[in-house]
Amino acid sequence: MKKFDIANWNRKETFAWFNSFSNPCYGVNVRLDVTNLVLACRARGESFFAALSYIVCRALNGLESFRLRLLDGEIWDAECANPCYTVALDDGNFVNCRTKMCEDYAAFRAGMRKDIDAAKEKAHNVEGSYNNVKVVDDFYLSCVPWMDFSACTQPLPDNMPESSSIPRVCWGKYTDENGRLRLTMNITANHALVDGRDMSRAFARIQSDIDLWEK
Repeated sequence: MKKFDIANWNRKETFAWFNSFSNPCYGVNVRLDVTNLVLACRARGESFFAALSYIVCRALNGLESFRLRLLDGEIWDAECANPCYTVALDDGNFVNCRTKMCEDYAAFRAGMRKDIDAAKEKAHNVEGSYNNVKVVDDFYLSCVPWMDFSACTQPLPDNMPESSSIPRVCWGKYTDENGRLRLTMNITANHALVDGRDMSRAFARIQSDIDLWEK
């Protein structure tokens, strides 16, 4: 991570305004066409979750505003943020898991599989809190594969600017709509750091990478 230069930032007044809010976060829900990605994953027997997580993190890391984090009253650039996501356990509970983001998709996919297995094993053998990893160079990812929703509101902690500066992404079950597979994705971000223009760019990049997926 590297410190961000607020003094010479052309939107420092916008930052100061939204940063004064008790809740400066906002969320946008967009319907995405995931047909190409689903078919590619099915053909190769690969994880749709891993592929979409990779696409999302690569798209968001490509936009500076989504990498910015609040830490101890300062802004830092995470440079390369990693996916932090929930993994379902056999008993119906969940455990948080984190995978190192890298450009090579095969390495990312293998790392995610290893991290998920390790997180499940640790959850069954080590007592601890639900989330005891205090880092900010993350993207929080959630998948709700049991239902197709039209909107989503993300939970945010009170008085924790470090946490609220971490973008949150959630998507639901994909369904067939006139021969195309679509799902709703929500991205929630801190408006002190992320404007609507970059939010639209993020969704555009995600959709483009889904359409061009050939990994």
